Amino acid sequence: MCGFVAIRGRAGEGELARMAEAVAVRGPDDRGQVALDGFSAIHHRLAIIGPDTRGRQPMTVDGITIAFNGCIYNYPVLRAELEKDGVVFGSDTDTEVLPHLYRRFGLGMFGLLNGMFAVVLWDARERTLVIARDAFGEKPLFVCEQDGRVGLASTLGAFERGDWRLTPNLAAVHDILLTMRVEAPATLYREVRQLPAGCYAVLRDGETALRPCRYFQLPEPDQPRDWAPEERDAALGELLDDAFRLRALADRPMGVFLSGGVDSSLVAESLARQLPQPLHTFSVRFGGGTA
Repeated sequence: MCGFVAIRGRAGEGELARMAEAVAVRGPDDRGQVALDGFSAIHHRLAIIGPDTRGRQPMTVDGITIAFNGCIYNYPVLRAELEKDGVVFGSDTDTEVLPHLYRRFGLGMFGLLNGMFAVVLWDARERTLVIARDAFGEKPLFVCEQDGRVGLASTLGAFERGDWRLTPNLAAVHDILLTMRVEAPATLYREVRQLPAGCYAVLRDGETALRPCRYFQLPEPDQPRDWAPEERDAALGELLDDAFRLRALADRPMGVFLSGGVDSSLVAESLARQLPQPLHTFSVRFGGGTA
């Protein structure tokens, strides 16, 4: 988990730093910032892949500045393909594949990514802002367009600390009280929206508003297969093993929090069987409770 704030357009004196205080808790390992012509950003990093300072964000490569929160599970495959094309990487992070993919594939890059992510990309050559969110919306991305500026943040509260005029969204308050959630693109403020899952949005030089586009759609379901129970169970087990293994990418020690339920036990069993290093597990109980 990382956190970022960014502004396309004018940033007030100290505004970005105030906004970044709201995301600092999301990234305790490092802090980076950029102030470019027309774009500024601050990133707080939780360093998991390529944790040294070469992975500091915002990261600028070939005129592309990236602020990224999440994990690209298939980045080793994408990196290997880029290296075959002659790309030389300066870090061991999954972040660094993003600017190179953008230079080669443009907006088609998002269909190549397997992961959870919120991405803010600034192309200084074209003066173009691109933002994107993963297929299922695991990582948050909030947007406020106001007075010719675009604000972007990993948390809604960041806008409360900036120079933005905010008014409550009473329909969203109703949804919170009734269902305990607010569906994207709505938020608790009328002026701030979430980028929907599986979408990117673009703001080119001279344009006045971000234009969201969907890059991911759930496929139509296949016809039911006439599988024997043991075939079905084996296929499901392979899918789960693959999903858990992909999500175990880390250059830090990794553990599994055991809730006492079936789900966390299944994850722990699969990873303990697949990973070469010992797997750490953790359980928590309240003081005074039963063991």
